[in-house]
Amino acid sequence: MSITGGYTDTQIQEALQIYINRFVICPACSIPETIPQLKKESKKNILLELKCSACGKTSEVKCNNKNEEKTKDVIISFLNKNEWIIKNKGNMVINNELDDSNPFNI
Repeated sequence: MSITGGYTDTQIQEALQIYINRFVICPACSIPETIPQLKKESKKNILLELKCSACGKTSEVKCNNKNEEKTKDVIISFLNKNEWIIKNKGNMVINNELDDSNPFNI
């Protein structure tokens, strides 16, 4: 995802704060330890949920405007295309390409 156009520092900071509040911080405990998960209700209806690795609560992401809805769609698309990602305590690690001898070989 990219930002195009002319924006002030304040506008970018506000957009980042909204993103963090909506898609990163747990609504139950306010700790930024959420892991995005997909919940398929049907083939066409896919929900985005955040599971908090700190408190264990799962909450559905609800969007208030078009920009938040677009961001949610991008996250859902990314998760659908990248099933090889293991989500563990907020860290995303490539499954097949880890070398135990070198911790930085990701």
